[in-house]
Amino acid sequence: MIQSHRNDIEPWYVRKKKYQSQNSFNKPSKPGLNEELDKKEQIKRSFSLFVCIFFIIITAISTGVFIALSVFEKSIHANISILILCALIFLLTSIFLIILLVGFICANIMKNNAINKFSFAFQFFKGQLHIEEPRKGIPAPEMALYQFIQQVRAYAMEKSFLKQKQDRQQDAFIGLNGVDPNSLLKRRWNDVVDSLNEFEIYLANDPKGMIEKLVVKSPPQNMDVSQIFRDVAETFDTTWRRKGINIEHAIVTPLKANTNEALLRRLLVGPWRSCVYFARRGNGVVFSAKSIDGKIITRWECEGMAFPEEFFALVKNNELDVNERIEKGMAMIALDPNSPNTLFALISFVTWIDLVHVAQCDYEIKQGSEGLIIELRL
Repeated sequence: MIQSHRNDIEPWYVRKKKYQSQNSFNKPSKPGLNEELDKKEQIKRSFSLFVCIFFIIITAISTGVFIALSVFEKSIHANISILILCALIFLLTSIFLIILLVGFICANIMKNNAINKFSFAFQFFKGQLHIEEPRKGIPAPEMALYQFIQQVRAYAMEKSFLKQKQDRQQDAFIGLNGVDPNSLLKRRWNDVVDSLNEFEIYLANDPKGMIEKLVVKSPPQNMDVSQIFRDVAETFDTTWRRKGINIEHAIVTPLKANTNEALLRRLLVGPWRSCVYFARRGNGVVFSAKSIDGKIITRWECEGMAFPEEFFALVKNNELDVNERIEKGMAMIALDPNSPNTLFALISFVTWIDLVHVAQCDYEIKQGSEGLIIELRL
């Protein structure tokens, strides 16, 4: 059981972290076969471009010459007809080459040679060609998920190191300098919470895309949830069987099943995050899990919270988008319309419900005698 100590009134914020690739400090490697092929392709494109420009200049000059001769030549009418015909042919050829040149330029800018050059040119003239700005580094949602996983690993390593340190004699140098190992562990945990907050914002803004990325690797029916819960109980020396897993252990779960770990992590963490944001000062969140007929039933009880049935019907309504459900939910249950706790509780709650629907897991949300009850059957 954990207690809620949230009474902050300041707006919530997310700390952005810069992403540095692993190869940023490495020495430049020697050009390989792919780079040589790219150089040859670039030389070929440049040569074709200059040839096209050269012929455009030649045909444009020839068109002007034949038009001038047809205007000033008045002695033989047959010669005038031939000159006009030649001028028209060179004019059409020049227009054809200009369209081809525009297509070449658009193809080079878009870096796409699969589409016909004339199609690029006509799209450009119609205003249908839109150039997307390239992303710097990995996309933002993936970076948020990457940061979350990295922070979880750092926290788990720090916790393991601290446990080993406590088993041995404390270092005298650390004691003299007044460095508290628990403060570093707490700072690591704050980084985990910040990165998870950021990922949940991206999940709320694009739930369909992020959910598809989470469930694409493997179906949830193949998850060995029993083994995962046993690993949690064995890894963390707590009163797990009596009191359940607190929020830290639920997030820092060492998932060892050969399945979609990101999906399982979100299924387990979502209700924790929602309940902790929902719970007011003095109330607690109780977690329990049991196995019945080979299925794991997880249960979260958020004490002291009472919601109307209309609220449950609203958050389960998939016909409404995420933002609309969050806005209507805020108007229905929030005592303060600007409450950051209620806002982020609804973000976690609504996106978790959508994730459960896509993952095809059984769940139940109901109002109990002590408060809100969330059950998930895996």
